[in-house]
Amino acid sequence: MNSNLILAKCSWFICFISLSLFSIAQCTTCTIDQTCVSPDGLPMFCPAELAPGYTGEYYEQNLTFYLPSNFSDPGTGVAVTLIDVFVSSVAGLPYGLEFNINDADSTYHPSDGDTLGCATICGTPLLPGIYNVVITIDVLAEAFGFEITQIQSYSYTVEIIPGEGSAASFTWDNSAACNNLSVNYEATLVAPEPSVTSYSWDFGNGSNATGASPPTVNYDEVGDYNVILTTSVSELSLNAVSISDLSGAWGNDLDDFLNSADPYFILTDGNSTTVYSSDVISNVSSTTWSGLNILLTNPPYTVTFFDSDDLSVDDALGAIVLPTGNGIDPFDAQNGTVGTTDVGLQVTSEFSDTTTVSVFPTPNASLIVTGNTISLSDPDLVTFFWFLNDEPIANEFGPTLEMQEMGNYTCIVTNEFGCQALTSAYLYCPEITPVWDGDALTISIDNSYSTYQWYFNGILIPGATTYFLSNPSPGNYSVQAISDLGCSTTSQIGIVPQSIEEFEKGASFTIYPIPVETEFSLKCVSCRGNYPVKIIDSVGSLVHELVLSFDQSGRVKINVSQLSQGVYFISFENEQKRFLKL
Repeated sequence: MNSNLILAKCSWFICFISLSLFSIAQCTTCTIDQTCVSPDGLPMFCPAELAPGYTGEYYEQNLTFYLPSNFSDPGTGVAVTLIDVFVSSVAGLPYGLEFNINDADSTYHPSDGDTLGCATICGTPLLPGIYNVVITIDVLAEAFGFEITQIQSYSYTVEIIPGEGSAASFTWDNSAACNNLSVNYEATLVAPEPSVTSYSWDFGNGSNATGASPPTVNYDEVGDYNVILTTSVSELSLNAVSISDLSGAWGNDLDDFLNSADPYFILTDGNSTTVYSSDVISNVSSTTWSGLNILLTNPPYTVTFFDSDDLSVDDALGAIVLPTGNGIDPFDAQNGTVGTTDVGLQVTSEFSDTTTVSVFPTPNASLIVTGNTISLSDPDLVTFFWFLNDEPIANEFGPTLEMQEMGNYTCIVTNEFGCQALTSAYLYCPEITPVWDGDALTISIDNSYSTYQWYFNGILIPGATTYFLSNPSPGNYSVQAISDLGCSTTSQIGIVPQSIEEFEKGASFTIYPIPVETEFSLKCVSCRGNYPVKIIDSVGSLVHELVLSFDQSGRVKINVSQLSQGVYFISFENEQKRFLKL
């Protein structure tokens, strides 16, 4: 009564989760379902299906074992009595779940009335997927008056559905950055030995890697990248056992005189528990048991060879310990039994986790300058912080700025993704015009330059190297100024006027007020009627010509708002008067 079944005393799923990953809350004590009775009288588990679970959410499921003391084998009709039932292993539980049985030694005695048992599957599953849970039991039964040991397995399928707060199987140190991104990834799920964990990374940028700690991954282009880690767990698996020659210790039974040996082997785990008994191959001295696919989760494993005898105790043909690695390895049981074992890796669990990392664009920080207006035209910019010579400009947070002072203008901008950029510096060198101060009798410019050189009517004035000139002669003045910031500017023409009074006694006419803003009055005591008047700028060009009509008091008003600031002359008949328009 042999069967090809997969057993494990401690599934790596359970050991890893309970010992290595985190502490799971203790399962509640299971409750036996008294209605769990098989209609055909055979052993059974209740319920027939496991409820689905959700990642990140606590899961709990009760199982009840119905273990009748007597039943008929459905294949042969032979009456069977269950003596002992030992729950030897549970494999394939989803990550985060554990299996707790209500019997301390996981053994039930149906023949003594112990026909119902229970267990609880509980915990918080970490990863979504469809998991096959295999519960294996060792049965000691009686049939035909003989005790028989049999291994039986029951399989459940449980689905874990993605839920909120699902834990990932890897970590990363950066999720997003501007312009480029560097990320270090680390796989976090590792199966304990002898299980083998492998990793396959797809970083979403065309690069891949294996291993738990891949090299730093660089993302140099703007976009979203889907990162996928596929984690595979493999167990050592006994695939085949071959014997090429047998020990001579098998010829002790009556049928051995007429036939060859009838070899078979028994596989036991590190707890000396029988996990597999092979088929008997009749009348051969060499053979191969292939397609075994027996998971080796509780090493060391021992293979013991026997010759099956009908009328006497089976002959022992030697024993070997399976290698701890995978491959095809020869063996010699040191008594004449030789052959090979084929141990491979079998993937028992595989799942994928994903995340998204992003590279955002940096702002377009190109400046546009028109005259003394500086601006940024990128419509995706959302914040602006202006600086003059590295000092913030108060209350300037818009895309456009009117530059008033000399210096280096910069702006820190932010786009809709929160990425910042600093513009290049723009050196603004404003136009300057010397200003005449009639009260102080000086002509000057702003004292913000490092060197100055004055000119009178276009001719350099020796020694005139300060920001002002005192008591200058009437005429046209300009200055060349250089700043520490790098501005080198030649000013506009500044005019020192002839000294005049607002009212001149004895003069044919008077002009007031001086200086003029938009309008001035002309008074001529002896003037009546219409007179031609010319207004001439400081370089002698005619800028305005009109005819004035004086009233009976000899007064007339003239509007000069259309004229720009400067010094002008008025020509009235054969006399001249000068006025300054501000």
